This record gives sequence, C-alpha cells and structure tokens, in this order.
Amino acid sequence: MEEEDSEKEFSNYVLVLLAEVMKRDNKQIVCKLDKIKEIIKKHFNTKDEQIKALKHFKELLNNENNIYDTCKEIISILDNKSKIKTSTAINIKRIEELIRDLLSVAYSDEDFLIQENSTIYTIAQNLLIDKNKYNEIVMDFEMRNQEYDTESLFKYSILVLFAEVSMADNKELTRKEFDSVKKAIRRYYKTEVKQEIALKKFLFFIDQDIYTPKPNYFTIIANLNDVAKSELIMELLAIVYADDCMYMGERYKINEIAEKIGIGNDEYERIKRIFQKKYQQGFYNEKDSQSSKSTSDKDQEEKKRDYQKDKSNTNDNRSHYQKKNWMSGNEAYEILGVDSTVSDSEVKKAYRAMAVKYHPDNAARLGEEALRQATETMKQINAAWETVKEARKIK
Repeated sequence: MEEEDSEKEFSNYVLVLLAEVMKRDNKQIVCKLDKIKEIIKKHFNTKDEQIKALKHFKELLNNENNIYDTCKEIISILDNKSKIKTSTAINIKRIEELIRDLLSVAYSDEDFLIQENSTIYTIAQNLLIDKNKYNEIVMDFEMRNQEYDTESLFKYSILVLFAEVSMADNKELTRKEFDSVKKAIRRYYKTEVKQEIALKKFLFFIDQDIYTPKPNYFTIIANLNDVAKSELIMELLAIVYADDCMYMGERYKINEIAEKIGIGNDEYERIKRIFQKKYQQGFYNEKDSQSSKSTSDKDQEEKKRDYQKDKSNTNDNRSHYQKKNWMSGNEAYEILGVDSTVSDSEVKKAYRAMAVKYHPDNAARLGEEALRQATETMKQINAAWETVKEARKIK
C-alpha cells in the first residue's frame, strides 16, 4: 500500500513538471495536450484516474510551481524505493524516461523553443542529470524521434556530423567553415524559422563536452541508402574544404565516419573524387540551390537568358567553362572505381552498377536539396562514363 501511494505521488509530481514545460510555450497548442494525455495514460491506470489527472494538470498550468522542490520530492521517492527493493539503475532509467517524456511534449509541435530547452535542462540538473548526460539524452531522443522520417533523419544527421567534424582535434571552428555550415543549412532548410532552429541545434551539438555521437546514432545513419550516405560524406567534405585546408584530424574524422556508416575505402575514394568535381563546379554554393523547379516561368526565362548568354560567349569564356567541367581519363577511372587496364565489359559493368546505386530516384525521400545534389552526382558518373567511352571508342 505504501509503495502504491508513493507511485501516485511520483505521478502527480510528473504532472507538475509537464505543466512547467507546457507553460514555456505560450501557444499551448492541441498537439502538446494530446502528448500530455498519452503520458498521463502511462502513469494513471483507470479512466477515472486519467480524467482527474488531466483536470489537475490544467489547474497546474495556472499555478506557480517550484521546480526545485518538485525534483527534490521525486528524488526522495526514488531513494526510498531503492532502500526497499528497486535498484538504483532502474531509478536512473525512470529519471531518464521522465526527461524523454518532457522532451516529447516540447517537440510535439516540431519546434523546440529555447525556453523549453532551458526548463527541461533545469529539471534535469535538479534530478542530478549532468550536462553531458542531458545532451546525450536529447541527441538520442531527436535521432530516434526522426528515425522513420527519412528526410528529417537525413537533415538531422547532417547537423550532428557537421558538429562531429567541426570539433575534430578540438580545434576551433573557423569563420569560413561556420559560413559554410550556415550556407548548407540555408540550402536544406527553406524558411528562416527552420534555418534558425537548425543553426541553434548545430550550436547546441558543438557546445558540449562530448563531441562523438554514440554508436547507435551511426547504426541508424548506416540504415540510410547509398545515395543518402554518399551525399552526407560530400557535405562534410564541403565544410572542411571551405577554408582551403583539410587538417589531418578532419581527414581522419571523415574517414572514421564513413567506415562507421558502412562506406568502404574504395567507395570513399570514389565519393571524394565525385565531390571534388562538384565542388570545382560550385554545386555547394548557396546561390546554386536557389533555383526552383524547371517547370516555373521564372526558371524557363532564366534558361532562355542563359542560352543566349552561352551563344554570345567568347572563345575564352567557353574555354574557361570547358576547363572547369573537363574530366581527365584518370579522374574518370577513379570515379568509376576501375583501373585503366580493365576490359571494356568490366568498365561497362562498373558504370551500370554505379548508375543503379547512385540514381537520383534513390534521393526522392531526402528532400529537394538532396535530390539536386544526387542529380549532379549522377551527372559526374555519366561524364566519367562518356570520357572513358570516348577514349576507348566504345560504341
């Protein structure tokens, strides 16, 4: 009976903390209330208890509640449980689960506000969760929360891995690298609000004492398809190339990430060569990502202007363009991943395998910018094939 009473007390204190998080969002919209109802069902068994708990929760929204005292009572309840029969490890898990419940309320409207994060972090501290553990819980929650939304997971992975590479060798992020991160965010997140949230997440990831994501993050990323993983690696390369200097630590870190997400050395070298051609041609510049779908009137007009401009270019301008887009035989073989001594049939086989593996259709669920990048990647593969085919006189 005593244990049952303490469990009820624990559940009521959970309501207090839920109310404090809810109050930080002035909108207090319906989706948050739906999430509250889900959590209430976890803590209160009967329908009658759940109705009473929801009523009590709504009252708490209008009360001045003391977070410190509430957390102190929760710790006291769990300490008493430990003395009776519940292990300390289980109690720690309950506190971590409570933090996740609070995060689920904050994220239920897809907008994790600074005020909400600050409140949950304060609660975590008062529940004896240190900064590193709190950051770990948040990152794990976000990754798993987006695991089944491929586009969100892809974009989230970019931010996590940007932070991972940015902090290689514990060096400071250079101005050029930071500008490159912001450009990438603007390419992938179309509205100013989403760009601001993404940048804050990136800054959150680098403002912690543990830079390396846990192994389960890499396991989740490794389940993405080949196009997604190759574009992730190319985005990381674009960041470190921003200041025209790839440090040993950065090189090692990207190699390590590639290995952890299932990209072998040979494949990594092919991806790196494709990236270098795309980078030379400016496909990681912000202005290139602003083009809309080709069906728009504006796009058609731009194409007409570009065509007229191309026609009127001088020989020098055409020569400069061709030089930038020109591909050597060595580059072509490196992209296709074969030696120049292999037979024509082996080259064809390598090209066809890459055309299937990196086809832009495989980026359809990754968002507009990823699809654009995957399309350019495929163009480089096709260019490599055309270069080799022409050199070998393959029909």
